[in-house]
Amino acid sequence: MLIAVTFGQFAFLAFPVALIAGIVFGIPIAMVLRNQGWTAWWHSLAGGIACSLPLIVYYIGMNPGHTSHVGLYNSMYAISMGTAGGLVFWLLAVFRNPQFSPIQTAWPLSLLLVPVILIAMHQYRGALEPKYLYGCITAYEEIDNPTAWQYSRVSIETDEGVIADATMTQGYSNPDVVGNCAWISKKRTVSLQGYRYSLHSSDAKGCQNACPNGAAGEH
Repeated sequence: MLIAVTFGQFAFLAFPVALIAGIVFGIPIAMVLRNQGWTAWWHSLAGGIACSLPLIVYYIGMNPGHTSHVGLYNSMYAISMGTAGGLVFWLLAVFRNPQFSPIQTAWPLSLLLVPVILIAMHQYRGALEPKYLYGCITAYEEIDNPTAWQYSRVSIETDEGVIADATMTQGYSNPDVVGNCAWISKKRTVSLQGYRYSLHSSDAKGCQNACPNGAAGEH
């Protein structure tokens, strides 16, 4: 439910998904925690994360193209909400509840770690947020063993003068895009040690510098 509320005007779409996830995954996880005597706050927090994982798998499976553009940015959002949901569950359902043994009756000092964990997750997710750039396409090649979502690769000289290799979907792959203005996303890798690029449009009009096949203009 907590996840659904954070979707704002799209909460009415997220609510049934969150409800189904809570029933199908949340209740069994809560039963396991109770039966195993796992009543510490971090057990519920881990359970909340586990409850979010099937949604992430579903999201990636249903939106491979979108996921290739934004990477794990949205997945980290679901994990963050699962973490918060697990903590809320512990506070409302487990803490001082005699049905969960051993009973937690005192506020554990380790609970002070929660703000640190949430801030770290927020910072990590912020580092994964994709940035959007414009640049001229300078080269095109098809990928070995291509997929529908990663069919070809283009080299792009961005307006900042950086040469980036970006993947293209099968529907947009065309050698004639060389010389066009491109709109691409720039994403950090999971380890934050590098970047990946994906092409959104091979016929954009937002390049600051004029490309061979089109003048600079507004996107």
